[in-house]
Amino acid sequence: MYLLALSAVWLQGPSNGSPFTDAPLPFEQLKAPPDTAFDILMASLAMILLSAIAAGVFLGVSKLGAIEELLRKQAAKQTADAAAREERQQRALKEVADRLARGAIGSGGGGGTSAGKPDWLSPTVDRVVDSLERLERAQKAGTSQLANTLAAMASTQFTPSGAAAGANPAPSASREDRPHASDGADPSRGGSDETLSQTISCRITSFLEEKGYHDIQIVTPPEEIDAAFVHSGQVIVEARRDGVIHKGRVSLQNGTPAAVELRPSHSIFP
Repeated sequence: MYLLALSAVWLQGPSNGSPFTDAPLPFEQLKAPPDTAFDILMASLAMILLSAIAAGVFLGVSKLGAIEELLRKQAAKQTADAAAREERQQRALKEVADRLARGAIGSGGGGGTSAGKPDWLSPTVDRVVDSLERLERAQKAGTSQLANTLAAMASTQFTPSGAAAGANPAPSASREDRPHASDGADPSRGGSDETLSQTISCRITSFLEEKGYHDIQIVTPPEEIDAAFVHSGQVIVEARRDGVIHKGRVSLQNGTPAAVELRPSHSIFP
């Protein structure tokens, strides 16, 4: 009986679909196939590559920080060198100016070496002083000419009686009476810049009086008023209206008051 059973099993065998040998177990179906040598090699190469990339990134960040620190030190050094160089230049220029000043003072006493100054330095100092004097005279002449031109323009364009004065031949014929003028209002005299500022101040005063202001004071200096006339700038004024002091600016447009911006003095500062 036992022999018959063994023979039956032997006859059936694995090739005949025996459920005891061919059927896979449930947990064996979930298992992954075993790794081959190629898979293990590729995984090792990937790990080596990732390690190399991480090391390169770390080294790059470290070098970047070192480069930034080096650039910062170089910039600080260049700034310090520039400041020191500028200080040396200023010191050298000051020393040269002091020497020239001492030479000029010494040359004023007469004699080439009376002040302990070498003979070759005296002509150089004299030339420098003469050049500076000529430059100053030319600058004053140019300023005076510009002031005369501006005064003439102001007297012909912005004086209320300018049209009548142009039509009246008396001013052109009164050239001999100019030395007898007492107020310095002649545009050809040295006080022409004051005449220009006075003319503009009168225009500003009339402009503000038309708007109800009184006790008007021009705060801007006369030379700045002339500049405001040339560049269409602003003039600082103080005036009173309704018993309150107002402060602000009057804008000039081509020498004529164009706009006013005045505020009560108590509202300027809280």
